[in-house]
Amino acid sequence: MADKPNFMADLQLPGARLDWGVRDRWAKNFMEGTVSGMRTAIFDYFYDVRVDQSTHSTVAVFASTQRRVPAFDLRRKLLLQPYSNLVELSAPEFSKHFALIGADHDWLRRMFDRQVIDLILSTYARQHFQISGEGPWLAFTISQTRLKPEKWRGFLQDMSQIAIAVFARARAEDTAAA
Repeated sequence: MADKPNFMADLQLPGARLDWGVRDRWAKNFMEGTVSGMRTAIFDYFYDVRVDQSTHSTVAVFASTQRRVPAFDLRRKLLLQPYSNLVELSAPEFSKHFALIGADHDWLRRMFDRQVIDLILSTYARQHFQISGEGPWLAFTISQTRLKPEKWRGFLQDMSQIAIAVFARARAEDTAAA
């Protein structure tokens, strides 16, 4: 689908998880389907940062019908950036480069174990990579970069492996309530 104007509502994706640009968000090159039993979408995400300037990212989102994750953001750590709710992980080399932010520290430490950390480091860790999660959704973003369409398959495959691993460690929910 070329354009998807109501993608946030159609996906029931919490808006706070795609919080860059609070107005005029839109998706292009939107594709939706199922990967390993998860509802999945990949698209180019555009948003206004100022009245006269917009930017873009490539985003892959995955939803689980049976698992829920606490609200969190994992992004590249910026020097001199103060972080509230920073989760300390027992992986100093990972924590040196990434900030895991969320209120449920214990659960996030269990979700981001050595296997998940290794999966993240083996993929797009050198780029402006970000993962956000809340409830049934995980959103993977290559910030301020649009991947070329020929790279989408690899990006989707890599991110689905991380999503599977994270959801395997997430809280199980009653599927009737989901």
